[in-house]
Amino acid sequence: MDRAFEAELYPTAASPLPPAQRVLVFAAHADDEIYGCGGTLGLLAASGVSISVVIATQGNRCLPEASETIIEERQRESVEAARILGYADPEFWNLPDRELRYSEKLVQRILQKISALDADWIFAPALSEMHPDHQVLALAVTEAVRRTKGRRHVAFYEVSAPTTHNMLIDISAALEMKIAAMKCFRSQESFYGYDERILALNRYRAYVLGKDRQAAEAFFLLDSDALEQGLAPAHENWLFRRRSIGLAVEPSQLPLVSLIVRSIGRPELREALQSITTQTYPNIEVVLVNAAGDGFPHDKVLPERFPVVPVSSPTPLSRSRAANAGLRHASGRYLMFLDEDDLLLPDHVSRLVNALHSQKQAKAAYAGVRAVDETGRPIVEYDHPWSVERMLAANFIPIMAVLFDRSLLDEGCQFDEDLEVSEDWDFWMQAAQKTPFLHVPGISAVYRYYLGESKLSHQRDENVYLFWRKKVFHKWFHILGIDAFSAALHRLALELDDARKKTAHLETAIAELT
Repeated sequence: MDRAFEAELYPTAASPLPPAQRVLVFAAHADDEIYGCGGTLGLLAASGVSISVVIATQGNRCLPEASETIIEERQRESVEAARILGYADPEFWNLPDRELRYSEKLVQRILQKISALDADWIFAPALSEMHPDHQVLALAVTEAVRRTKGRRHVAFYEVSAPTTHNMLIDISAALEMKIAAMKCFRSQESFYGYDERILALNRYRAYVLGKDRQAAEAFFLLDSDALEQGLAPAHENWLFRRRSIGLAVEPSQLPLVSLIVRSIGRPELREALQSITTQTYPNIEVVLVNAAGDGFPHDKVLPERFPVVPVSSPTPLSRSRAANAGLRHASGRYLMFLDEDDLLLPDHVSRLVNALHSQKQAKAAYAGVRAVDETGRPIVEYDHPWSVERMLAANFIPIMAVLFDRSLLDEGCQFDEDLEVSEDWDFWMQAAQKTPFLHVPGISAVYRYYLGESKLSHQRDENVYLFWRKKVFHKWFHILGIDAFSAALHRLALELDDARKKTAHLETAIAELT
């Protein structure tokens, strides 16, 4: 598809405050814990949650000309901020700044801390962060949590780069407290002015929450069970997310579909065209072939949603000639026919496009079609698995069921203009010599049997149908020979025998019940 609604891609409402009992925060440097999740920590502390913070590095390489006392200064600032937010003094591991590397030793130390506190919620920087220490800490915390026993939650926070998020915490009630805590980091603020920039990020994060919400903090939340499947979802970007929910990331993934409608101006045409306008697939052109000759009032029935390519003829066109005229004027990568007396259900085109895109073997895909009578009552469903033998014996695929690649035209497929009936059956037989057909189970089109002219298993005008059926057999017998027809008849005999067995079984079961 070309689009998703907002909530399918990103949170559009504030998440409830984490139902945590023991929170453990890992920060690469003194101040990351406040910039990344200070508002959330303030709210959690106010609700009585136990909060512990670990600062991994000394942070002494933060300034071009850092003083000898910068380590102590930064630690005092972190303690001061913790007291403003209402939790205990942080623990400082004093690892070398900008030299943090992923190692078993670091993972074990983190694991021991998580286990000692039995923390149920762990906050850590996201792997999408710019600073190398943040990136390493994200990996190490993830691995440590993955190894822990019991279910735990990891919330990845953002500091130096916005992350793709799945949780938004409204920090409006704690905003002034967070601002005050950020101002504690005087050694950094005097040089970089981080507080104003983080505040801008938090205000932006409240974009979807309404004008009464002042700020929010964004996180990507995973639980320890999900980490067994890998870390990739935690670091997904908009591209990954669009792919994961089936959205296009390139225009080429939304190829133009030409929907060819052959019309003689029947009143049902308007309904057929309306069923095209309801399609969930967005990139369609309608090739409307006036098979009645001059005088067809196209402008009174043209759909507004999709572009229409009108195809006219000074004289009436047979079904086959009208089909070929439509193919010649179609521009789409994929092609489909819809007779003016039939209907498509809204997801018909999208199902078939998705099916062809999902594989490389088949150049044609077909969905199920329901035949109905004049009251709309179902008569029969055409939704059989693909079999070239079945196709040779009888056409079991209504014309609107199939979406096919235009490359089949380049390979020589076209409608046989010597056929007045069963021209679609002959066309499918041509295509079947070039490609297998991909069956997409499920009904997504309607064949109005009482209006149809295709003579697909038609009881009316049976002699006409049998005459043209014989024509098709004669043509393909000379192309394929006796072996192909023998295989087709054998296939039908097996299916008939199987149907008789099932019928007998059902009759026995009914007799036993009665």
